[in-house]
Amino acid sequence: MSVYGTGEQIRCFTYVTDVVEANLLLLKEAHTTTGEIYNVASKTRISVKELTHKLIEKYATTKIEVIHEKPRRGENLRPIPDTSKIEALGFKSRMPFDEGLDRTKDWILDDMREEMS
Repeated sequence: MSVYGTGEQIRCFTYVTDVVEANLLLLKEAHTTTGEIYNVASKTRISVKELTHKLIEKYATTKIEVIHEKPRRGENLRPIPDTSKIEALGFKSRMPFDEGLDRTKDWILDDMREEMS
């Protein structure tokens, strides 16, 4: 498994149902939200290194080696979006990180089964 740089870069992984909920909220409030820009992101911050170890721990069935590749040029190492504007409308990310990972894994496996049948 490749990790670019040290893996200390932080990400705010946001599950798709939370993004859909945010969009529906913005649609409902369209009289005031049209033409505006809103950041939608989970408040859960996780490093790429933590994510890598979590994926291996939770899902690996064989030994997986982490290979550190050359850092990506120009990568933002700590992009922390300001979500206060959409939170003022009542948005809150609801999907727990680990549950989102499990659901993503299940979706991938289902998709692979469909492809093979």
